[in-house]
Amino acid sequence: MSNAIGIERANVLISLDFCGNDDCFKVAEDFRCEHPNADIICHETRIGLRGNIIFSASFVRDFDAVIILEEDVWCHPQILRFAEKALSIIDDKNIDQIALYSPGICQSSGLPFTPIKNGFSFYHSMVPCSSGQIWRRENWFAFQRWLNHNNWPELAKKYVNQIPDNVLSWSEHSWKKLYFVYLLENKKFVAYPYTSITTNFSDGGGTHQRRSTREHQVNMTRLDKLDKNSYIDVEDADFIYDSFSEICFQKNLAISGKPLSAIEFNLKGSKTKKFFEHSMKKFVAQTVVSNKQVANVSERFGIDLLPLEANIIHLNHCPDGPIEVVPLQDAVGETKNNGLLIQRSFLYSFPWYLQQIYSWLYIVYRFGKKAAGRK
Repeated sequence: MSNAIGIERANVLISLDFCGNDDCFKVAEDFRCEHPNADIICHETRIGLRGNIIFSASFVRDFDAVIILEEDVWCHPQILRFAEKALSIIDDKNIDQIALYSPGICQSSGLPFTPIKNGFSFYHSMVPCSSGQIWRRENWFAFQRWLNHNNWPELAKKYVNQIPDNVLSWSEHSWKKLYFVYLLENKKFVAYPYTSITTNFSDGGGTHQRRSTREHQVNMTRLDKLDKNSYIDVEDADFIYDSFSEICFQKNLAISGKPLSAIEFNLKGSKTKKFFEHSMKKFVAQTVVSNKQVANVSERFGIDLLPLEANIIHLNHCPDGPIEVVPLQDAVGETKNNGLLIQRSFLYSFPWYLQQIYSWLYIVYRFGKKAAGRK
């Protein structure tokens, strides 16, 4: 953050949780020496990540909006200019949070994630952002009031069928876990930029990140120039992304006579039997486009185009394709993921020559497995 253009005009708060040593304070003090406008608060008892997020974000009461950055987030020098511009052009009652991070990994499946382009600089998702985010004052305090009147055990009973299993497994002290439910319950969205303004080092050694990983590092080398035509409201968008990072179409687009808005996508395979049972009760979808292997398949699509949703949008029909269109009632049955589609989803982030090597190795493996079965 120290290299951010305009940092000298910003009100900076560094909130340090109690950790028993002075290393973090020394880093914060070095920052304050360069930027005297920064305030440092050292907590005398441990308040945890959730407590620190709530404590820090609550300072928005004196401002119009707040940017929250955790310690392992790295920022583009233009972050403050981008944030100011984003706040000026995004005036959408359905947006609760503005992300500064553009994920390359799906939160629910761990597979690579590439959003379909919508012709604007932002897309809409019901997945919370925690790697650099903006809250307006009214949005933050609405969430805080909701937190004060809800507890996780009760929320878990109500929404157990509607959010990813891995999110359910997080600690009940996770603010992000509760924010997942808040967005779902209030039908609110996060505005995500297609080009990231932050990246996440995911340094190890903390309470929630034992080991370092680079899987959350993303490209932030070029920023879009934002203007009044850079954003489209949720209600006017052709599609949004749900809590599973699966695409949901809102407009009157169709494939083979079926409206895409009546189709539940499960290309990453994270939606479970209980999710589809819930969908049947609510009548929210008629058909499922899935990577699950089931018997009653009405249509198949190939996996040549990327992202994988493009194969459905551009009608890439394939008689033995691994993307399957099935009736909703058949998706409720116990199924298993289609390994070929998962591999394709994972490998498309690799260079083409590594994809080719892997594909040949996979063919050899499958051939050997069939030959062994004939013996």
